[in-house]
Amino acid sequence: MCRNWRTLGVFFFLLLMIAGCGSNGDSIITAAVSPDSSPTIASINPASASAGTTVTITGTNFGVTPADNVVNFNGTAAVVTQCTSTQIIAVVPDGATTGPITVTVGDKSAMSSTDFKIEATTPSFAGSYFDGAKWIPCYWTGTIRTDLSGDGTNNALAFSPAVSSGGAVYTAGYYSDGTKNIPCYWSGSRRIDLPGDGVHDASGTSLAVSGGTVYTAGSYYNGRNHIPCFWTGTTRTDLHVFPYAVPIGNPLEVVVAESAQSNLNWIDVRKDGYPLSIAVSDGTVYTAGYMADPFTWGSPASLHTPCYWKGTAPTILDAGLNDAAALSIAVSGGTVYTAGYYAPTYWLYFKTADYPQGIASPHATPCYWAGNTRVDLPGNGAHDAYAYSIAISGRTVYTAGCYSDGVKYIPCYWVGTTRVDLPGDGTHNAYAASITVIGGTVYVAGNYSDGTKVIPCYWVGATRTDLPGDGVHNAFVNASGGGQL
Repeated sequence: MCRNWRTLGVFFFLLLMIAGCGSNGDSIITAAVSPDSSPTIASINPASASAGTTVTITGTNFGVTPADNVVNFNGTAAVVTQCTSTQIIAVVPDGATTGPITVTVGDKSAMSSTDFKIEATTPSFAGSYFDGAKWIPCYWTGTIRTDLSGDGTNNALAFSPAVSSGGAVYTAGYYSDGTKNIPCYWSGSRRIDLPGDGVHDASGTSLAVSGGTVYTAGSYYNGRNHIPCFWTGTTRTDLHVFPYAVPIGNPLEVVVAESAQSNLNWIDVRKDGYPLSIAVSDGTVYTAGYMADPFTWGSPASLHTPCYWKGTAPTILDAGLNDAAALSIAVSGGTVYTAGYYAPTYWLYFKTADYPQGIASPHATPCYWAGNTRVDLPGNGAHDAYAYSIAISGRTVYTAGCYSDGVKYIPCYWVGTTRVDLPGDGTHNAYAASITVIGGTVYVAGNYSDGTKVIPCYWVGATRTDLPGDGVHNAFVNASGGGQL
């Protein structure tokens, strides 16, 4: 009996000790909670799906309300519909590409160890066709054409890529009201006008949809300069450009701003800016295009300078002293990819004795930039070639464009730096304007001439499918970076 009481006494003593340790709040908390509260991803089900599919992410240390979790599919924001601390249910976003899934809770993130594969769905392509009196904007899904509204009387244009989101197709472009061009985007067939300065021309050139918000890239003229900008919904954000200085009374002889310590009288002039493509990644807006100096044609300052903007801040891309432009942008794994071209200007081409470092090639060279590292793409080595569009799938870079064989332009796309030629009619010009990779399938859209009119089309592999215009006049899948036949 004494032994039993002695045992009970030891038991109660231990209880008191435990209670005493708990009373200061340190030991129990340390034992009960892991010092690392970073989220982890254990599994994703299913491992591949198309846009709009519900995906279950299992792991630890997730937020307990949807707003606490930021989920991205290879940089494209997803909508979280349900969650617990160990499970997130999210919807594969439109525009997502194959790549890792990330979950961010507060300032801590987890990344899946394997890529989530986006399965193929047929993309839409935007463009315009001529009806004999005016240009009509439209988009095609498969071979079904949907006409879009301008003012009903004057020209209007829509630009690829078209973006499918929430069951609607979104396109960007502009229309004329007879006095000026007005930037806009279309949600389905409903037109939403965007603000320029209200007096001069403006245009929308590219569109992205992220988290249910529409972002549109473009520019507007203010009577003196073309101002680069993007719109979040209908709210305009102007982008920064670099100024340069002009001697008063001699506007064609431009000297960079750093030379302003001379005794000339100077005025500061801002460059024109032209964003031609837009992407949204992890909530940040990226646009790509070029800057140019107005009033300076025929001088070194007339060069188009390729660049991209992160938010409103520009980054100049490496093109030497060549004329160049970035025509398309994609963001993957935190790296900014842009596609375009560089080429010597007429002025520099014939002034090589004065500017020997300015000539990289006697013809236009297609390229893409990974960050600011330029990767040249092969044409035929002797004639002009251009890259108009870029897409990233997994860790592979895809670009689309065309090259000249000395007689005609040939449409093509590049996988990395390997060129894949596409069929036109075999005799006349053709080019690829837009590229999309879905579930490993490459879709390229563009145009070819049959000798009497331009016909829009898309390619899956080497198989060409023609798209309907009015059957008589020219029609285009439009590239915001140019490339008209």
